[in-house]
Amino acid sequence: MQIFAVWGHSYEFEVENTWQRMEELCRLISGRADVFYGTNSEVLLADRP
Repeated sequence: MQIFAVWGHSYEFEVENTWQRMEELCRLISGRADVFYGTNSEVLLADRP
């Protein structure tokens, strides 16, 4: 299993004017049937191979 984590604070997008980059990233990685999306707890406690 591989984990891709996005870590940061929303105020940083505002300060650095990078909301557009974050929105583009979300569009690229969203809606995939082969990807499990979850919170840190859900990922760590997931009952999967």
